[in-house]
Amino acid sequence: MKNKMKNLILLWSLLIASFLLTGCSKKTISIGEMNIDFTNIQITDGTTGNHVALDQEQSQEFYMGIKDTKFVQGEAAKELIGWSYSIVFLKDEEVSQELHVNADDTMIYDGYIYKAKNPVFNLSYLDSIFHFTFEATVIGTDHGLLITPDQDSAEAKSSDKISVAIAETAVINDMEGNEISQEQLKVGDRIKITYNGTIAESYPAQITAFSIELIQENHLISGYISLIDTIYSMDSGLNNDISLIVIDTTKWVDITEDDKKIVLTTISEMYGKEVFDETYDGLVEAGLIDEEELTFIEGILIEITEMNYDKEKQTITCALKKWRSGIGAIGADAVAEFDGSEWTVETDNMWIS
Repeated sequence: MKNKMKNLILLWSLLIASFLLTGCSKKTISIGEMNIDFTNIQITDGTTGNHVALDQEQSQEFYMGIKDTKFVQGEAAKELIGWSYSIVFLKDEEVSQELHVNADDTMIYDGYIYKAKNPVFNLSYLDSIFHFTFEATVIGTDHGLLITPDQDSAEAKSSDKISVAIAETAVINDMEGNEISQEQLKVGDRIKITYNGTIAESYPAQITAFSIELIQENHLISGYISLIDTIYSMDSGLNNDISLIVIDTTKWVDITEDDKKIVLTTISEMYGKEVFDETYDGLVEAGLIDEEELTFIEGILIEITEMNYDKEKQTITCALKKWRSGIGAIGADAVAEFDGSEWTVETDNMWIS
């Protein structure tokens, strides 16, 4: 009887131990064991919703880096929230498998949270593929940073003007790699911007920069803008009720056609008027100037002539003129000088008609 009781107790002990061991054992799996048939991988940023498709070589390299690590199944994922990135395996554009990355050692798969002993997912790499870079020219600094993207950039297809917010952790570097402030960027500067690829559909469009690099200073653009601002401010009564500012650039020197467009765009932003490039004869031909009455009812014509740019001394000498009618015009000789940070303009021999 005692032996029978001992055997029964032993049996129950074995059964309980077996049950406990079974209950404590957790399912393990590696991504390689999922036998995923795929041609390429698409990564989606859980914060912005942006996604990037890796090419086949990048996809295979990424897969080889994560396929062998063992993950231990944890609790059920009640809701699919809080993930940083999704990894979608595609076979000829059809979804073969999808994982969600919560941390460098954690993923959600098939409704459960899986955790590895060591980091698996390179979050720095995943973050980097959502950093987009393009080159642009600064066209405004008075109310934040306003830029126009290069015409061959993808960003130019969204908008010709973009307002740039600066992330708290963003770094702005000059051409020597030294950190500078946003206020040190000037109109005409060429910059390289890195951001997360999100463009707010407004006008101007809006982005947030992670970093900005100054790649070329163009002081001459801001010099032209200073000269235009000088003559525009003279006899402000001529500017009353205008809707157009026409600027004749035919006599400008040492400046490209693209740079001229940047000047005109900047002037438009400064004064909130439509600005375009045309000559007096062109305005007459277009019917905007009444040649018999000698009036330009809708706007003013600004001319900068007799120009000389001394690059070594950073000075511009020229003649300025603003014309609205035969009895409504003003002009002066001008010298603009750049002191390393800004232009100052001195005028002489002013005339009025």
